[in-house]
Amino acid sequence: MKLTVLGAGTIVPSLEYTQSGYLLEAKNKKPMLLDCGAGKILRLLQLEIRAWEIEYIFLTHFHLDHVGDLASILFSKINPALPRNPKLYIYGPPSLSQWYQKLQSLYGSMVEAKYYQLHIEPFEFFETKEIQGMQVTAFPMRHMVEAVGYRFETQDSSLAYSGDTDYCDEVIELGKNTDLFLLECSLPSEIELFGHLNPIKAGKIGNKANTKHLVLTHFYPEVLEEPEKLSQEVRQNYSSRLSLAKDLMRIDIP
Repeated sequence: MKLTVLGAGTIVPSLEYTQSGYLLEAKNKKPMLLDCGAGKILRLLQLEIRAWEIEYIFLTHFHLDHVGDLASILFSKINPALPRNPKLYIYGPPSLSQWYQKLQSLYGSMVEAKYYQLHIEPFEFFETKEIQGMQVTAFPMRHMVEAVGYRFETQDSSLAYSGDTDYCDEVIELGKNTDLFLLECSLPSEIELFGHLNPIKAGKIGNKANTKHLVLTHFYPEVLEEPEKLSQEVRQNYSSRLSLAKDLMRIDIP
């Protein structure tokens, strides 16, 4: 598998840290978009990928910095002149279907499937689905709203993505023994905000999960002011491979 960071930022983005989004690619499988905050259509174009051709989208929750570009992607797919895949699968938390109905009530025909088949596929907590031959499991996360993290497993490798979360047993289980754990780390350790992690909490989670490679992401500007301090605080509890995500970073997953 290969992970490309499309957005390692938050609701307070910058040119190098745009809102949440990641591209997961695996051999003989179609690319999968994990969250799609604002700016993800442009980031995909920078990779020479047209967002309207994406067939698989996974949403962790419905905060705007994680779904901001979704309506635009759906709108682009109604243009009959554009090439597109015949199907689009959108996965999300248990309330995904109700949320999509609200999106329809807001945007009407602009987000309705006219020239393709749209599959709205909610996950129940702890449910596993087989998607493109991969085992994908959704774990409940501890956030301000209903949220899930996803674990992707092939015969050869595994990746977990937390979305937004606070410290909880479920996020540790999500990343257990993974090859790569993409974990949010929103704020400096001096700041406590329910529903988000800081470097010390992230390090403890990485250690307890026993992940081989901890990739921190979802940075507010404050936590990036002292990147060395960020890493040092994570290292108080976690000693394996550590990376700080940045837009357009690519990581191979053994």
